Amino acid sequence: MKLCKEANPLMDEATKLQYLKDGLKPSLRFEVFLKNPQNPEEFLRYAQKL
Repeated sequence: MKLCKEANPLMDEATKLQYLKDGLKPSLRFEVFLKNPQNPEEFLRYAQKL
């Protein structure tokens, strides 16, 4: 999240979420996508539990 702010302080939540999804390890992708996170905070919460 810090990198997103540094790259573009005006980046919207949907764009941040897409960057997080794109950078996710393939082995974790399915499990996180099943949860269907709606914002970066949800995404990080789900990913950290795995």
